[in-house]
Amino acid sequence: MPDAPVRCIKPGVVDSHASSIADVEAAVDGVFQPVVSVAGGPAASGLVDGGKSVNDFIMEGMDSMSTITLGCAVSHRYKVPALLACVRLSANLKPQAKLGDALADAAEIMFGEASSSAQLDLRDGHRRLPSVEVLRMARVRLDMCSILFERFLSQKFTYRRYIQTDSSCQFGYDYLLCREDRIAIPCSQPFGPLFRRDFDLNACCESRSCPVSILGLGEGGLVKKSVNIANIYLLESTDEAAVHKKRCKVRGGTTDQGTEAGMGNNTVRILTSMSTKYDDGSDMDFMYPRMLPIAGHLHMIYNALEESFA
Repeated sequence: MPDAPVRCIKPGVVDSHASSIADVEAAVDGVFQPVVSVAGGPAASGLVDGGKSVNDFIMEGMDSMSTITLGCAVSHRYKVPALLACVRLSANLKPQAKLGDALADAAEIMFGEASSSAQLDLRDGHRRLPSVEVLRMARVRLDMCSILFERFLSQKFTYRRYIQTDSSCQFGYDYLLCREDRIAIPCSQPFGPLFRRDFDLNACCESRSCPVSILGLGEGGLVKKSVNIANIYLLESTDEAAVHKKRCKVRGGTTDQGTEAGMGNNTVRILTSMSTKYDDGSDMDFMYPRMLPIAGHLHMIYNALEESFA
């Protein structure tokens, strides 16, 4: 992989390593061109109605859904068809659902009435769509690219990591999610007083959803979840020393009071490659020895309200 220049990572950007916002907008246009083509728009020219790009069209639609009030609060005004499409889309996100129905509902949410003809074609099966197997293979390839790119980034940056983990039980499966907020510090810069004085935390902070797996029924225990989360850093590291460095850079972890709350106190010896590395009582015996566990209070509030009105 070619040697890329070291740059800080900016938040709120689709591709945080793009050279400019224009590159990001071009990337967004490239992603949505097939959708516009399905909807009947001139995808080859990259423009839709009024000579606007796909990105402009989407941004206008998103802006029309919210407005800033005098009290600096944002109020949302969703139209009834969009709300119904959200309900239908949530109902269609099931293993036995048809891909055409899910895409039709998503098109109505994103493009509104402009996609009415495309919605009919998708629901009636007049558009050829990739099979579920092809989509799954494409997702695996994207995850592999992400893992390899993280290995490349670890050579350019050292990170301060803060993770949030939770899982959702649906259809007999346990969907595990790990979000990582991190601050990127260039490896080429000495982290001295002058660097810390000029260092912009906001400009070098980003969030990502880590690739994790879906657990089967009865497989959502503490050890299994801890191993799955740890596998993220194992896959994104080139050797054992890199794994040790990454787990020591995890400085905070937020969970509810469910199974995931015990991951901070779990031992690293549940990993096969580190089963004999550390002794009992050693700081390094913890999975994340520098992590400060933080309790998520949202579930506590809900549980308290439920108990109060039960």
